[in-house]
Amino acid sequence: MLPWKWAVKTLTESREYWIVTVRPDGRPHAMIIWGLWFDGAFWFGTGSKTQKARNLAKNPNCIVGTQNAAEAVILEGVAELMTDPAIGRKLEPTSLSKYGMSGGDGSGPLYRVRPSRVFGLYRKELPEDCDALDIRSRSVSVIDLLETVQGNGANKRQHRMLAPALLESRR
Repeated sequence: MLPWKWAVKTLTESREYWIVTVRPDGRPHAMIIWGLWFDGAFWFGTGSKTQKARNLAKNPNCIVGTQNAAEAVILEGVAELMTDPAIGRKLEPTSLSKYGMSGGDGSGPLYRVRPSRVFGLYRKELPEDCDALDIRSRSVSVIDLLETVQGNGANKRQHRMLAPALLESRR
């Protein structure tokens, strides 16, 4: 398992995040957002008329992922609309430090997503002399991907290990 402190560091240091919400007709909607990992939850604001705000008003279930797919943290949770203006003021120093701005004037919705499930994904290069049989016989928790990539005009076999691990959220 990947350590929880790695997930917290990744969530804190990511600058952009993906959020996936559900449209009223059931189709997914993905968008890049800015946000903060603060006090054990993910926080973000948006305009009240945005697609994600309209989606969350009907169905607050969402997924949030960090920007780097090779070292990703993916949260599943429920976006809670926060109405207390004091919360925005509490987040302001963190937002100023991270983005150089306060995060808005408080007129748009502010959401908190407390994770119900958290996944981590860490990709690591394996040694070049390793083949598929060797990899599968190792005592590695999960092997997800062997890929062929293009390199210098010729196909070159590279073994990459994606080791997804469920992280235990500590509340």
